[in-house]
Amino acid sequence: MTEYSVDAESVNMHQALPEVLAYSDETCRAVAEEMAATGVTSMQVADRETGIVCGTISAQELLMGRKRAVERESERNSTFPFELWPK
Repeated sequence: MTEYSVDAESVNMHQALPEVLAYSDETCRAVAEEMAATGVTSMQVADRETGIVCGTISAQELLMGRKRAVERESERNSTFPFELWPK
């Protein structure tokens, strides 16, 4: 997530939030599903309690995290060669 620095004096409390946004306490899976359902490729991230936008998340950032998980799983599966019937 790309974070924004928030200065309390510069925050407009009456600024309208975008129609499609992610909350900072949501899972990556929930954000990816929302992106897929709405067709957007990036979303602003807001704090649920204050409503202040604190960053953005893109589909590419979500995919980078998934890529790392796939690589770790691939390494785990290929670490131990195993023969069922020894010669």
